[in-house]
Amino acid sequence: MSEDESHTKATAKPSPVCARRERRAIEWMALAALVAVAAFLRFWQLDTIPPGYHYDEAFQGLEAWNLLTRPYYHPIFFPGNFGNEPLFIYLTALAFRFLGAGPTTQRAVAALLGTLTVPALYGLARELLRADERLPRSFPLLSAASLAILYWHLHFSRVGIHPVLLPLILVLAFWALWRGLRTRGICSFVVAGVFVGLGAYTYLAGRLLLPLAGAFAALMWLLNRAQLRRCWRGLTLALLVALLVMAPLGLYFWRNPHLLTLRTSQVAAAGEGEGGLLGSVLRTLGMFSVAGDANPRSNLPNRPALDGFIALPFYLGVVIACGRLVGIGGERSGTGYCGGRTAWGFVLLAGAVMLSPTVLSEYAPHFRRAVGAAPAVALLIGLGLASMVAWGKRRWKRRKEGERGKREGLSPCFLVSLFLVSLSLLGSSFVTARDYFHRWANFPDLYHAFDVGLWEIAQYVNELPPEELVYVTPRAADHTTLAFAWREGLGTRHFDGRHAFIAPARYPLADRPATYVIIVHEDFRGSLLLRELYPQAKRVHEFRDRDGRPYGEVFRLASGGRPARAAQQDRLAIWEGISLEGYDLDASRYHPGSIVYLQLWWACDAQVTRDWKVFTHLLGPAKPGGSYVWAGDDAEPGQGSVPTSTWQIGELILDEHQLPLPADLPPGEYLLEIGLYEANSGRRAAVLVSPLDDPDVPPDKWLTADHVILGGVTVISDQ
Repeated sequence: MSEDESHTKATAKPSPVCARRERRAIEWMALAALVAVAAFLRFWQLDTIPPGYHYDEAFQGLEAWNLLTRPYYHPIFFPGNFGNEPLFIYLTALAFRFLGAGPTTQRAVAALLGTLTVPALYGLARELLRADERLPRSFPLLSAASLAILYWHLHFSRVGIHPVLLPLILVLAFWALWRGLRTRGICSFVVAGVFVGLGAYTYLAGRLLLPLAGAFAALMWLLNRAQLRRCWRGLTLALLVALLVMAPLGLYFWRNPHLLTLRTSQVAAAGEGEGGLLGSVLRTLGMFSVAGDANPRSNLPNRPALDGFIALPFYLGVVIACGRLVGIGGERSGTGYCGGRTAWGFVLLAGAVMLSPTVLSEYAPHFRRAVGAAPAVALLIGLGLASMVAWGKRRWKRRKEGERGKREGLSPCFLVSLFLVSLSLLGSSFVTARDYFHRWANFPDLYHAFDVGLWEIAQYVNELPPEELVYVTPRAADHTTLAFAWREGLGTRHFDGRHAFIAPARYPLADRPATYVIIVHEDFRGSLLLRELYPQAKRVHEFRDRDGRPYGEVFRLASGGRPARAAQQDRLAIWEGISLEGYDLDASRYHPGSIVYLQLWWACDAQVTRDWKVFTHLLGPAKPGGSYVWAGDDAEPGQGSVPTSTWQIGELILDEHQLPLPADLPPGEYLLEIGLYEANSGRRAAVLVSPLDDPDVPPDKWLTADHVILGGVTVISDQ
């Protein structure tokens, strides 16, 4: 072989097939890199960011745990917490089964779903590229890159709740639908129908997938009837499959219609907010660059959905998409099997439909309810970025043609376009990482927004010795954050220290130490009353929020502790399993319009099986209607926080009732009356009462009644 032949063979261009394979390999490697970036942003420090474990996450985690531990518990809808769709909870249960139950595992499910949405969006963008051949080849990759670094989508990819599932299902549904329109393959339409139907099982806004598919069919009827006629059988099949998949949930709502609108009652309230519907629309449009969601659970408060680096490509993409929808761009805008008008009409339609929940919500913008619009936003950003690259390529091509094929260097316009696109993506990546992992992660309000204090308290209690008596105020153990942490049966006692107090059993368990966990952020009285009754109690731990303010305190009471004081007023009465040892009054003389603070000292003598309500009455002279009751308060002990059926033998329960006095209450002497009754029937419980005038009478001589007279109070005139 001659030297010239060798040089010619070495410099010959590869065949078109080899060139395509090389481009595809490069594109796949680029996509893999994007998925790696998306996964890094969504999984990095997932065990600490977000902090804590907030109520909504804990509810879904607890239901996932119930799926694994409760036989025959397989609901198709979870009515608690205003209703929750099931698909994410079942996926979480699967992860718990193999990886162990915990917040990090649950959030990893969301992170995985968010990561998978990136390659899924790439697939949808490739189908749009085939539908509109005028689109630049870089459009799919740039769209996927935009979603990978989009703060809005990243945020919900790291929180263990179900909204992040909606973008993935939406993208898969319409990827399959566009593929079916292109290939007319039955399988593609079936897959599209399955995912459209699954939308109703993802999130409240997922119910809009079926209307969105119908609106897309209407759009095709307006813009591309020929394609609609060619594929109407496949579209009909997709509709039937979607309805079949949705049928079980639809049947459930048919039998329980009140659950269908359980959460939607919070939507369609736009007219009640500031500026009405128009104001809600304007705030929703402003969420992209003016002011975003103010809720720290959903966003860095007021941060727009788009940063400055990708906002400009987004608006450029919106302008280009609108232009192609109305036919600007000449005949070439209609190339491809479906045409640019239909493709970009779909993207704009999907964005508008998925933004409607936040437009109609009680406040806008509401990023969680609008998260279904994130894929459409990423596609528009990708369109803007790809158009910038295409503009630079056209200028480069024209320069080459002007030089008659003599390539002496890249066009400055092409270099500028590559620089701007790179700057947009890299700059946005930096801003997203900074805003999420530094600014938002260190935001002080996250301590309360994500129930960090409750989660820390739960972990602290889990480490206490099993023989310890544990009392928590004022949060009940059924708060989902606490309930998830104590799901395996940790025994704690709850009371609301603002209305009650439980003293440890005096018998037969007096030798057990007790720990009191008081959430002072909410209960301002619990620690004061504890120190009054048990001055020997030691504070052994303190929880503080991110601003350094006290959130909770832990006190330990050694075994054998006794209250430092007894009731101020002795009054003896005995019900079945319950005795009254006395009571406290904050004063003996009151003015009309003031409040009588009455604290009853109950003792549990035997197991109580019923939940009794306590009635407290202020009795005086007969009213014109014949009633003697001038004021009163009816409630379960501790305003419902310490039901009598939860009392343990030997415990002492201090139960406060507030009796507001009427402003026109006549001066004079009044009596306090109390008793127990059943809430359903109103039947009063029988009680043995010692005589007021002779408390030394033995119990076998006491009187049987249905009420107890405590004593008198004096009402004095304001004059």
